[in-house]
Order: sequence, then structure tokens, then C-alpha cells
Amino acid sequence: MTHALSHLCRHVKTLFALGMMAPVLGACQSMGAPRTSGTALAPSPDAVTVLCSATPAPSALMTATGSGDDEMAQASFLTALANDLSGHGVTARRYYADVVSGPVDMDIRIICPDGRVLANGAMKDIASRALVRIAGDLRAHDVVMTPPRTLHAGLPAQDPDEDMAGDGSTGEDGRYDPLREKPRLPASPQTGSAARTAPATPVTVTTPPSASRSGTWFAHLTSYRTAEAAAAGVQALERQYPALQGLIDEWQVNVTGTVWRLGVTTVNWQDANTLCEEIRANGPYCRVLDRVQASTPGT
Repeated sequence: MTHALSHLCRHVKTLFALGMMAPVLGACQSMGAPRTSGTALAPSPDAVTVLCSATPAPSALMTATGSGDDEMAQASFLTALANDLSGHGVTARRYYADVVSGPVDMDIRIICPDGRVLANGAMKDIASRALVRIAGDLRAHDVVMTPPRTLHAGLPAQDPDEDMAGDGSTGEDGRYDPLREKPRLPASPQTGSAARTAPATPVTVTTPPSASRSGTWFAHLTSYRTAEAAAAGVQALERQYPALQGLIDEWQVNVTGTVWRLGVTTVNWQDANTLCEEIRANGPYCRVLDRVQASTPGT
């Protein structure tokens, strides 16, 4: 039936001459249109608790409560939202896309006990706006969607000591993910330690109240390929952000070789997120990463 109707839609001019335009147009317009549920989506109290927690766990929301379209759409949306709130934009984008392309649309309203509004409106509209925002974030972070090309044998290899601007280029299991790697920064007129320690204009930010090296959340500012460069980077960041004096932490990870991530570790996600928002307001990169999840095998 669907195939036959598609065939008729392609020959709508002929049908117009036969006086059949109106009914066929109505059928054509209905093809592929999302089915709107008659009731508003009401996530379970457990789902709201997960989403409003300081560490939203996407895995707790991935299982649909039923096999119907409504239940599947709900599971996709809540999983996308949890990944989005946890800083896993690439994964969130996949689930948001499922919501937008799915057959169901409905209103959804999620308000946390502390007053935060996580969602309020049509589910497809929220997912569409989230996709636009995430795409903009990825472009701002220079995330590439294909692995770097191998250099011709006659060309010099890239300097392994060159500073690498980090973008959370390890996946959720802590392994290298080429889809999330930020390309290397272009060479500047200065080179070596002089470039890494060039003075920067001090920027005013708020000292995170829960800053602690034993925390879970990492406000990632930049990354380096060597311990020496990272040490110089710590000093440069402390000069650039006086409020972070003594708080810059090093997080050593394996990204096709050892990488030293620099940032501020906090106990509360909100503190790390607030710091990143203040830093991004002035232009530089900053992203909240989950240190526990990134270092736990199988998560």
C-alpha cells in the first residue's frame, strides 16, 4: 500500500487532470508524518531522580518500559538527555536523532526538585534544538568525524611534543576514539617553551566551591603530549586564571600515547559546569568530563 501510494504521488500532475488531486495530496502529506500521542509524557519518578542527580547515568534509562512506539520514544529521549547532561554529546546526538526521526511526538515536562527545568515542550522540538546546539559545540571544539589522514612517506612526521588541545578524545571506555579527537592546533610564530609559556591576559572566573583532586568531575581546559609541557601549561593557566591558583590538576590518559589533560577537578558537577561556562564566555575551550566513567573498564 505504501509503495503504491508513493508511486501515485510521483504522478500527481496526471491525477490532477483526472480530478483526484485532493485525496491523493492528503494521503501524500500524511506519509511519514509523526504520530502525535494524545497524552503528555510523564517520566517515572525514578527517571526524574536519575536525570536530576549530579551524575546522570544513561544506562539506567536505556530500557523501554514496553514495546510500543511511545515507550521506545521515551527511552530514546531520556537516554539522550542523560548523555547530554553527562557531557557525552556525541552519544546524545545519536539518541536525539532517533527521537526526531521516530513516529511519535508528544509534550514532555521534567522539573527537578531544585527547580531546574530539564525539558518543557514538544519532544521532537526539544531534540531538534539539542541537535543544533550539539553540532555547534562540536564545530567549536573542532571535532572531526573522520580519522586523521596518514601523511605521505616523504613528509616529516608531526612533532609528538606538540601541544594537543584536548576534546575528550577518549571514548566512554577510556580508549581512543578518532571521532572525538580534536585536531592539533596550527603552529604559532613562537615555538618550544616560549610559545607554551607566553603570557596571557588574566581572566576573572569563580573559584569552584567543591574543587578537590579527589572529585569526580573534571573541567577540562587543555592537553599536552609531555609532562614538561604540561608543567609549563599549569603555570600558564594559573597566570591566566588567578582564581584557579593551586587548583589546576593533571589527568594522565592514553590517547594513542600518553596525554596530560589539565583542568580543575570538582566534587559537584554544577561547579565544574559553571566554571566551564565562565571560561567559554571568554572564548577558550572548556568541557566537563567524568573521570570515574572514563577510567572504569566496560562503562
